Amino acid sequence: MRDLMLQAKAAGCTTLIFTVDMPVPGSRYRNYHSGLAGAPGLAGALRRSWQGAMNPSWAWDVGIHGRPHKLGNVAPMLGDKSGLEDFFAWMRNNFDDTISWRDLQFIREVWDGTLIIKGILDTEDVRAAADIGADRIVVSNHGGRQLDGVPSPARVLSPIADAVGDRLTVLADGGVRSGLDVVRMLALGAKGVLPGRAWV
Repeated sequence: MRDLMLQAKAAGCTTLIFTVDMPVPGSRYRNYHSGLAGAPGLAGALRRSWQGAMNPSWAWDVGIHGRPHKLGNVAPMLGDKSGLEDFFAWMRNNFDDTISWRDLQFIREVWDGTLIIKGILDTEDVRAAADIGADRIVVSNHGGRQLDGVPSPARVLSPIADAVGDRLTVLADGGVRSGLDVVRMLALGAKGVLPGRAWV
């Protein structure tokens, strides 16, 4: 982690966003249905080959001309095994449900740029984020697709904004599909809104 942060800093990155709303890999049913996950080995290869044959222009554009098929940010850790299945396996093996505020303190000590903690959903956590020196937080539930039953950002935004005051900047994401949604988040206490999916 230290090496990746130092590489990012050397590349000119000024802001680090650390996601805390993914304590375990989520159940991505669409990935299982499409064959992106859950079908390793020969079965997965056959399924992807069939999908490529059914979409020849995509196969030509991405499968042939899109090489190399590597995930660059983790390739140094994976070595030759940096294909999609290797990445999913690496990700599953590197989820750490014991992560704590001590780990975030380590990040703050290494990273002297802007630190944004994404995935805050309660007032205790926003106070802890301010205590370790985070510059901003994002009130987020990771699009509601990581853990079943978490509250929506809009539901918890006002108490979080009230709890932290001006100690750090409160941003919000999730459920933003229109300008009205942006105004709603701002009215609930956010200083900025991340409308990524709506923009795409």
